[in-house]
Amino acid sequence: MPSNDLVKTKLAPKTQTPSRLHNILRPLLIMAVAIVVLASVSLLTKHQGSRILVVNDHRYRLTVADTNRLRAKGLGNQSTMDNAQGMLFTFPASQNLCFWMKDMRFSLDMVWLDDSQRIVKIEQNVSPRTYPKTYCASGQYVIELNAGQAKAAGLRAGQQLHF
Repeated sequence: MPSNDLVKTKLAPKTQTPSRLHNILRPLLIMAVAIVVLASVSLLTKHQGSRILVVNDHRYRLTVADTNRLRAKGLGNQSTMDNAQGMLFTFPASQNLCFWMKDMRFSLDMVWLDDSQRIVKIEQNVSPRTYPKTYCASGQYVIELNAGQAKAAGLRAGQQLHF
């Protein structure tokens, strides 16, 4: 008859010491998961970025609207915007782009640009009261600034911008 110690030993769960391969693979797996998580966060927040536009002595931080959801919302329901801010609407290719003042609470300047970021049209001092009128031009980008900023910065059709 075996002693109680021997029975306890045989019934005890077997634990394995981590192998050398396990010690190498575990940190790699953790790093791979971290990379996937960071890449996912980067893709999800890509549209939340901003760009800087400098024109003469004026500097604007442009919030990027590059998804259908963000473009549809635009600056709607926002009560004000600082004169050094704006919104950059980006589209995959040049097309006829129409904008309106739905849900807007302040006047804007709208600037259409082609695929080389050259200004093709400027609508100045567009009031929220103009809704549902649409303002259209062909382009790949539209920048919205506070009313009066296009004139203050000296923006003009044909001008090349960089953002």
